Amino acid sequence: VMEFLRDFDRCNEQIIRREDFKRGLSVCKFELTDNEMETLMEVFASPMRRECVDYKRFSEVVEESFTQSCLERAPLIVPLQHIPTKDCERNFLNFDERLTLSVAMQKLSKKPDLQMNLMSLFQDFDRTNCGTISQDLFLKALSVRGMHNLISRNEFDMICKCFSYERGLRDEVDYRAFIKALDILHATDKYNPF
Repeated sequence: VMEFLRDFDRCNEQIIRREDFKRGLSVCKFELTDNEMETLMEVFASPMRRECVDYKRFSEVVEESFTQSCLERAPLIVPLQHIPTKDCERNFLNFDERLTLSVAMQKLSKKPDLQMNLMSLFQDFDRTNCGTISQDLFLKALSVRGMHNLISRNEFDMICKCFSYERGLRDEVDYRAFIKALDILHATDKYNPF
């Protein structure tokens, strides 16, 4: 993005006029609507000259979606992989469902992963190492560790709905997010004054 917009900055001021910003982004083939373009120009407007856009800051934000910035200054840092959110309508929970989920997660968090070693079992079932397994394998893993007896069928369904992820034509369970949530609940439960 920087290469397309830099050509419009003849004085090397790190800002360009709004018309030039539009032209530069049209070359990038982002296919933005007029409303989206106006929003970008407002968000990245130069504080000193409102008729101009800070294209350098815009370029840095776009590049950060692909890689961590400033790695050339610290070559020993391991870059963090960008993981897009998996939230969608299919795993939206209403108030009653969230309450059911909360009760189930509290029950399951009493047994930490260090004690139950649930993560290794999930990884054994995950042959492609993609971070998700089917609901049947998820139930099987909980059964092997004796954790399925702690929750009802409705609570199990809420857990599957909350951590669901569409893979192919079926819903699978994101076991990494599930284990992370259990670990957080277990860690905060130690400091709970009740």
